Amino acid sequence: MYLFDFDSEKIDKDSIFDNLSHLEVELSELQADLHRAKLHRTKELKRLGIPKSALSECPDQLPQSIIDLNNQIDEMEEIRAQKKKEKDRLESKASKFKVFDKEKTLKNIRYLVSHSSVKIGQIEKQACVRPGYMSIIEKPDSTTEPSIQFVTTAAKLLETSLDELVFGKLYAMTDVELYLRDFFRDLINDTRKHDIHWEKELDGALQGAHMSGDYSSPPDHPLFSSVPDNLQLRQYCSKFYPGQDIVPDNGAYHASLSKLECTVYLVPCHIEEEKFFESYLVSKDGTIKPLCATRKASNGIMTIFNELFKTAIADASSVYLDKETMSIIDQYRSLRKEEQE
Repeated sequence: MYLFDFDSEKIDKDSIFDNLSHLEVELSELQADLHRAKLHRTKELKRLGIPKSALSECPDQLPQSIIDLNNQIDEMEEIRAQKKKEKDRLESKASKFKVFDKEKTLKNIRYLVSHSSVKIGQIEKQACVRPGYMSIIEKPDSTTEPSIQFVTTAAKLLETSLDELVFGKLYAMTDVELYLRDFFRDLINDTRKHDIHWEKELDGALQGAHMSGDYSSPPDHPLFSSVPDNLQLRQYCSKFYPGQDIVPDNGAYHASLSKLECTVYLVPCHIEEEKFFESYLVSKDGTIKPLCATRKASNGIMTIFNELFKTAIADASSVYLDKETMSIIDQYRSLRKEEQE
């Protein structure tokens, strides 16, 4: 099985956690508004010389300004109850996905914070939790789980994914692994900003062997290398496990990094029944630079590579128009407009 697992519940899970995150923010804001409304009502009662007990003893005899405030508060209470009910429902559904390790998640947050300009206080403030929240739930005797809003806010501010934050072991990565992880994260972010575009390799493009001078043989490929005992024969040869029978599978992707004049490749492979990935950088002059193989990679590298590969699949499946194509479309629309005038 490859690293990634296209779980049919994955989209549902993401939707549940996103909705829960939004609900927690809305409930926090609603609670603050409710507190302010009740405080305003108390001040208004005091200004009018009306005892607080009158709210329950003779609500129909109160001044209209107090009645309006009561109606406003009742409406807010009703909305809060509805949102609280929805939050409970989603939390019940989300409970089956809560298989993350609290200690691992918090250690990942601490680790990323130590390597960024983001402060724990910033995360706590934006997550609408009290100052010192993380220190409290980190204590060995604390049974409190980090709130979904806190974890999602940490992921956003620390520019990582929920999967990486919850399931990865970033704190256990070496300096080289962290360096590679940051590169993969940049590729993911640039893909989402549409600065780079992924293309899927044609089925069979990496499985064949190209024979120099034989035009009937499969076409050459940037990842092909000459076979040691036959320099005219070129085929896919693993740079990570030379001499082993590593077989490339269909479903490889590549993206051109125009700023560096090179191309990055993500290649699913197998040896016997074991499946994994290899990734390479191919420079303009054809030099193949190995990046990583997930066969024996650490948990941190596997998690970020998993996310990168899913990002490549999604991007390759989306609509993409390069500048040349857009220029042709613009010319067509311009000519069409001229004909209509």
